[in-house]
Amino acid sequence: MAVTDSETVRVQDLSGLGVSGQLAWRNETGTTRTDSALTLSVPGLWHRVQFDNGLRAHSQWYYYTRNGDGWVDWETTATEPSTVAPEWQPIAPYEVHAVPVTASPELTYEWLNPTDDGATQSRDVPVDLTYPETAMAPQPSLPPEIELDRADNSTTANRFTLHSSRSLRDAGKFTVYGLVRGRSVNVSVNTSEPPTAYEVNLTAQVLNTSDAGTRLRVSIRPRAGAPLKRGRIILTTRETRVERRLTPADGGKVVVELDQARVRRGRLRYEPPAPWWDQSRTYPALATNGSFLDTANLPAIREIIDFIVITGLVFLPLYLLLYGFDILTRGKFLGWYEP
Repeated sequence: MAVTDSETVRVQDLSGLGVSGQLAWRNETGTTRTDSALTLSVPGLWHRVQFDNGLRAHSQWYYYTRNGDGWVDWETTATEPSTVAPEWQPIAPYEVHAVPVTASPELTYEWLNPTDDGATQSRDVPVDLTYPETAMAPQPSLPPEIELDRADNSTTANRFTLHSSRSLRDAGKFTVYGLVRGRSVNVSVNTSEPPTAYEVNLTAQVLNTSDAGTRLRVSIRPRAGAPLKRGRIILTTRETRVERRLTPADGGKVVVELDQARVRRGRLRYEPPAPWWDQSRTYPALATNGSFLDTANLPAIREIIDFIVITGLVFLPLYLLLYGFDILTRGKFLGWYEP
């Protein structure tokens, strides 16, 4: 007796995998790049990514095998009474199922290869991986006989980002391996001209103040690129903390009203709507801290200069007189003069 069964298995075509990526720099001083980030989008059910610079990442997708429903142990028997039946053998085909296990892709090798640079010649540089935590979903249910140690939720986003204190330009070439063994595709993304992220310029001006409250105008200007249209502004004083959303209609300026009289100083903070490595701007914006001081009620610069001059004219002759008397007493009067 012959028993046959068939099942159509669909394998993802890795050759048409729509992989994309963007490398960006973080620049705090304007001269030294202190951080780099490579954001990649790898859709579909892939197994792992092997980067040319030594990094290796595993996706959140794993697989398990099980026997198909309805199959039991089968035993073959002799076709003729005079023949000897072969040994008993179970017959049950395996099914392979893909399932998310971890919360996101994870680095299974997280060190950059050493370079000839003097700062990193004798040690490797670690790399971190982050993912959009806002795109999460509960794990799908499993058959009761399948036991896997899984995260409670797994990301539904295709994107993840590599972070390092050293250049990730060499991570632009890598190989994507599929869940089916032996299937892979070589991929490269453009990392030749990464954008540079900068902090923004924050200023605040007191428009009016009274016992009822204070109105300030906060200005947010990028150091490079187009005007900022979105983000969050946080203004903090000793008594108050106010948050405002920046919209395209604001033109980079937000008026903030405080239930506080006579605000003299405070702290400012701008938070972009997305991390600097995940922005579409030509020059991404960094989260920036600043401060402000109300100079409206301070003396004019001319008054300050006059005060310094008058103070010097008053105390300089007195100092010379005392020093001269100390010379006459050969240092016994004040101890300033040493004969």
